[in-house]
Amino acid sequence: MDILPLLDELQAMARNGLRYSQDWYDQQRYRRLLELAIHYYGMVVDLPPADIRQRLAAQLGGPSPSVGANAAIFDQHGAILLQRCWRGTALFG
Repeated sequence: MDILPLLDELQAMARNGLRYSQDWYDQQRYRRLLELAIHYYGMVVDLPPADIRQRLAAQLGGPSPSVGANAAIFDQHGAILLQRCWRGTALFG
């Protein structure tokens, strides 16, 4: 059984939880989950936990549970129709 995909999933869940949870108890659980993933990564790839921790911290892709999209929508006269309820019209840069 290849355990690396499971560890990848666990560390991603832990990092997402640490980034987005606000409850102290949830933060502690996610820290523990990340430490467990780091420990077992180290056992599988034969590296010390400090090296694994450093490599995970250096990952370029940060955790993000959401996806955004923008579009320009115009009427037949060329007026933009896109409105954002919290700020008004959104213009693209």
